[in-house]
Amino acid sequence: MMGQTEPRPMRRAFHESDGGFTTVGMVVALLVTLALLFSAAKVYKINSVAADVQNVADAAALAAENQVASFYIVAQVCDAVVLSLSLSAAITAGAGAVALCVPGGQALASRLLDASADIAHARQSFAEGAADRLNAIQDLLPYFAAVQASQVAQANNDDCARYFGIAFLAPEAGAPIDFGSIDEATRAIDDLRERQDQVAQAAARAEEASKRAQASKERAWRADCGNAPGFCMYERAEKLAGLSGARNPLFSSADTWSFAVALERARAYYAERQARERPLGKGVDEGANSALRARFYAYAVKELGGAYVREAGDAFEAYLPLLPANTDEMRATDLFTERVYPVTAAGDGTRTMHAWQGCPACGRDALVGTGSVADLEAGGYAVCPDCAFTPASLGSVAAASTSIENGFEHWYRIVAEEAGVYARERAEADAAKREVQGPLEAFSQVLGDVAKQAAAQRIHVAPPGSIGAVALVADVHEVAGDDLFPSSFVAQPTALGARVALSASTLACDDTSETENVITSLLDNVDADAVGIAGAPKLVLDLWSTLLGSYTRGHDAALDAVRQIGDAVPIKAGASGLGTWAAQKIETLVDDAGLEPAELAAWKPVTVNSWHVVGADGSKPMAALAQAKRIGAHLRPTEQNPLRAAIDLNADFITEEYDQRSSQEIEIARIQLFGEEGPSVPLSITLPEPLRTAGHDGIQQAREALKSLVAREEEVEPWT
Repeated sequence: MMGQTEPRPMRRAFHESDGGFTTVGMVVALLVTLALLFSAAKVYKINSVAADVQNVADAAALAAENQVASFYIVAQVCDAVVLSLSLSAAITAGAGAVALCVPGGQALASRLLDASADIAHARQSFAEGAADRLNAIQDLLPYFAAVQASQVAQANNDDCARYFGIAFLAPEAGAPIDFGSIDEATRAIDDLRERQDQVAQAAARAEEASKRAQASKERAWRADCGNAPGFCMYERAEKLAGLSGARNPLFSSADTWSFAVALERARAYYAERQARERPLGKGVDEGANSALRARFYAYAVKELGGAYVREAGDAFEAYLPLLPANTDEMRATDLFTERVYPVTAAGDGTRTMHAWQGCPACGRDALVGTGSVADLEAGGYAVCPDCAFTPASLGSVAAASTSIENGFEHWYRIVAEEAGVYARERAEADAAKREVQGPLEAFSQVLGDVAKQAAAQRIHVAPPGSIGAVALVADVHEVAGDDLFPSSFVAQPTALGARVALSASTLACDDTSETENVITSLLDNVDADAVGIAGAPKLVLDLWSTLLGSYTRGHDAALDAVRQIGDAVPIKAGASGLGTWAAQKIETLVDDAGLEPAELAAWKPVTVNSWHVVGADGSKPMAALAQAKRIGAHLRPTEQNPLRAAIDLNADFITEEYDQRSSQEIEIARIQLFGEEGPSVPLSITLPEPLRTAGHDGIQQAREALKSLVAREEEVEPWT
């Protein structure tokens, strides 16, 4: 409205109406900004000081879990020793069984069997001792872990910090360790040691009979084709019957030859001779001889048709008929009784038997029937003036060719006779072999079961701390207020009180060779203690060293070890084949054991969120820690320390074992090979000095310091 003035803008306390700050507003804004800035700096300083205890807690947790990692290495080495000793006992016993089967191997067999018994005993002794000590060390792991955590915490003390720490393992108790036993193998070895003389005698009989059989086969092979290009069945069949190729094969060795080759050659020869038979000249005498030869060839073809050679594996049967070589032998054959010879009667009634139908006399006189050589020999017949047929006529057909080297029948007869000799010697050898193979078959079965058991009995340790470790560390040094970024903008506490931190660690796989280095060191000790050992014990010691040193190779290493000790036994020296058979049995049992390579990766501790460890274990200390962690953030000043229950439970568990362990070195077990006189290798661990001396007192001090912690009145939420 005209004449009226506009009202003046209202002035405010902190800013002008146009949006600008007033002097008061500017001052207040600067003061608030400075207060926030110095408060943030104060908080950073306090958190920085408080964070130091978390770093120490992390280090303590790693140190505690590192004790568990070391335990795994010790357990793996013990597993390597037990497994290698189990396999060494089985393989050495198997080598002893092989040596029983070969000529001249009985003394070595006795030493190997004795050595295998010693190794089985050493294995059992070591396994029992190692299991006892490993279980005892498992009980000590919480103590070791607590000491290490306490020592690491106190090692960080200086003028500005005073740390106390303690560690808890999850789980607090480990699963019992048991390597099992090989009592069954021990009994089997002892049984074979008692029966070794009986087995060795049977093996010797088998060897001698096998040698005789082998010599018989060698003679038969030479008579058949081994003498070529000299006289033999092969050469005679080629010259007399024109046989060649597959019908007349040549073998360069008795090992690849068989009696069946000679039988088939003889069948082909006589069939060809029968088909080719013709008189060699004119005249009645040659006609008669040709007819009688044809009769002999027909008889040979028929007889050889019923012959056989059956050879499969260790079984051998053969029948090669002996063809008559003279009149006496002819009388025992069908040639003597077959009625195939023509008989004529003269006008005066005189009867005459003829060699064949083509005899001229058969055309002059009346044919009245047929007769046999037996009839002719019985009498009542006149001798034919043309063919002069008598019993000796037929008997002499093969006589000449059998008695002289240029006759096929001479060499065939040798083969036929040797077939009988070979069959008898093989039967005797096979009977003796069964006396050997029976006990050794059962023995190898036991060893196979032991090898499988050893492969399956690899220990799977779950010691205290296998889930992880939790470290509780407190810095009880009071930080003066003047050291906490003092300023006029933030109220100063009198001092920053005790700071507490939880940290957890667990194990992660680390691809290092630490376990292999321990095994190598153990082997060095064995070699140093084995100076002067020779013979069978040296063989066995080398075998065990190979198995132990090749622990990570599993199946391949075991087979290499079998072949290594097998090289010391003259397996191929025997004619009976028992050594090869037994060696294959031993190699098969190791092959079937299914031995897997050992996992030798070392373990290393790594930090993790404590909930991963606390929540994975249901033990009372961990349950108490979980409860403390849940309520810690809501703890009021001066309220009861929530960790007291967990600390008390931990104390009860650890204190039980401490007083029993005052020695600096703990011997896990001792490898005692070949009794008191053999190498003796201890497997031991050395306790660090703090674990023996200051460890217990340090734990007690840390425990009491942690239990006594209460919140100071000027602090707010001490568990954040």
